[in-house]
Amino acid sequence: MAATPARVINKPIAFDRLIVLERPSLARQVAAAAKLNLTAAGVDVVVHCIIESDSGHLNCNIHDYGTTPVDMYGPAIIIADGYRVQTPDQGEFSDGDPTHRIVLTTDMKVHIGPAPAVDLSRGHDPLPFNAFNFTDKASALEAGSFYPERAQRLNRAGVASLDCKILDDLSLACPDPVDEQPPDMGFGPAAQQLALFFRSAPTMKDGQAAVGQWVTVRFTFRPPD
Repeated sequence: MAATPARVINKPIAFDRLIVLERPSLARQVAAAAKLNLTAAGVDVVVHCIIESDSGHLNCNIHDYGTTPVDMYGPAIIIADGYRVQTPDQGEFSDGDPTHRIVLTTDMKVHIGPAPAVDLSRGHDPLPFNAFNFTDKASALEAGSFYPERAQRLNRAGVASLDCKILDDLSLACPDPVDEQPPDMGFGPAAQQLALFFRSAPTMKDGQAAVGQWVTVRFTFRPPD
């Protein structure tokens, strides 16, 4: 007999009760601001998020689509996805009933400010990916969530290559896709979203400092099973 699916219980928790482990990187701030024509003050957008129990990453959507301008959707999610949090008590993810699966949710206000002053000029050609040590990469779950909708609908695989600069906080700023096959399927923009989850170690494999270096990152997309 098949096991009875767990009953999902949504449990809200105030954002100010959470312990913030990571905040949006420089690369996320640059990517979000690039999509908007912002004033010096920037804008605030409220998002509604699910807290992933294993990693503490947030899976967010716009809280109120009716009052939030459409052009704010993408930038707000870029910023929100950069947070990683921890609950004061891991017991928050359980109510003692083994037939329940507790899903913690939180609402938070994200600020989208003007782009930080980041120099994206190139002093040399990008170095290969395997010349670097990366401490963070996009997970399989994150890769699946950014799979281009049109490609998924048509069951298409694809690849995209990016040239990225390693910023002062070791995040990757990737201005434009340098190759995308097949074209016009959305694999380039999807790769740019996934690159925001990457962080380099401070030093390359040969001992050189990683900050300021350019690296080529290639993403392969396969249709979900």
